[in-house]
Amino acid sequence: MRDLQALKRMRPALFLVLVVVFGIMLQVTPVAAAAILVTSAADGAPAVDGNCTLREAVLAANTDTPYDLCAGGAGADIISFSVGGPITLTAGQLAILDADPDTLTIQGPMTIQSSTSRVFLVGNDTTNDAVARTLILNGVTVQSGNGTGLSGGNNSANGGCVYVRPNSTLDMNGSTIQDCYSTGNGGGIYADEDSTVTVNSASIIDGNTAEVNGGGISMSTGTIVVDGDSCIQNNTAFGVGGGIEAGDTVTITLGGGSVSNRGFLVNNTASTGGGIYMGVNSTFNGNHGRFFANSATFGSAWFSNGGSGANGETAIGRRCVNCCIVGNSGNQAVRQLVDGLDAVFINNWWGSNFGPYIAGAGAGTGNGTSTGDGISGNGISAVNVGISSIPTDYGTESTGSDSNWLTTTGGDVPSDCTNDYCDPVSTANHGTGRSCQYVKFS
Repeated sequence: MRDLQALKRMRPALFLVLVVVFGIMLQVTPVAAAAILVTSAADGAPAVDGNCTLREAVLAANTDTPYDLCAGGAGADIISFSVGGPITLTAGQLAILDADPDTLTIQGPMTIQSSTSRVFLVGNDTTNDAVARTLILNGVTVQSGNGTGLSGGNNSANGGCVYVRPNSTLDMNGSTIQDCYSTGNGGGIYADEDSTVTVNSASIIDGNTAEVNGGGISMSTGTIVVDGDSCIQNNTAFGVGGGIEAGDTVTITLGGGSVSNRGFLVNNTASTGGGIYMGVNSTFNGNHGRFFANSATFGSAWFSNGGSGANGETAIGRRCVNCCIVGNSGNQAVRQLVDGLDAVFINNWWGSNFGPYIAGAGAGTGNGTSTGDGISGNGISAVNVGISSIPTDYGTESTGSDSNWLTTTGGDVPSDCTNDYCDPVSTANHGTGRSCQYVKFS
């Protein structure tokens, strides 16, 4: 009896404990992602007409409020389609305003295009804020933008198809950005300060043009990753950086470290840095990167202005390991100003010639130079850059201290270094049914 009475006296306290626990559970329960279905391929100013257009879906995601037939956004929103494409924008760019961690994913397959504006602004078009936003493109083709549109309240010609505002992120998976044009920087993509661009899962940045710098991608500061057998190809810059132009303190990663997780820069053109141009203090880490047939007067594969590295790196520096650097035209395929930062080249295949051109090498990183991987010329002595001497059996299998240089004789050259560009192997295609484009050597 005494136990029953004690239990009755404890019931209010137990009830209070349960209420508190339930309240805590409500606070920590994550908000589920909202699914927003586009039912019309039309564009124009939002209007209540019984449909959900892409522009209205982005509005619903940005405001977390239903609009017309579009469900209201909540948390990490996902836009998908019940209609075929393409969707042609007629009312200007689409501004992505969902703040992290409320990312916006556009789930293809779908083609989104515009000839009167850029296609996406990842950030605020009217206010110059630096709020982090994220746009994820899965199996989406973005094309034919012309770089017209506001950014932070000002007109900007940068970013032919996509402009990524400060601190924001563009994540491409099995997606394409093609045939875009900018009268400024970033024919395909322009990325502002401390931004992130990831090109993954057999994505393609193809056939874009910038009248200034960065035919494919131009970034002010931040991080660029190209892997998953993705290709940056056939892009042109009238200035520097045909494929990628990296400003001050940008970290670039090309290739994910295996033959099934590569990164490709193919047939890009600029005055300097045909594949990649790096400003002072930018960092490059290539691991199973592929540079084929890029063109520039200096640094047809890549050109680096030297400096201390994006984050003061000394271990990464500017390097390529297990890379193919083949058929790039100009005086040197790789031209680097080392200035005290490590430049490591191991197990690379340079085609008929080999070696980077190292100029101004600082103490501990190199005291010699190479005439590079151009149409003519062989690597000569340099310290700590993977070149120890000219092999006596140059052009055949290297031995001893020169064994880091891959050759056809020993059968240690990846097949795609000698025969093919972008050999399609990736299966992570996000429903697109394709991998990286396949292009035979001419």
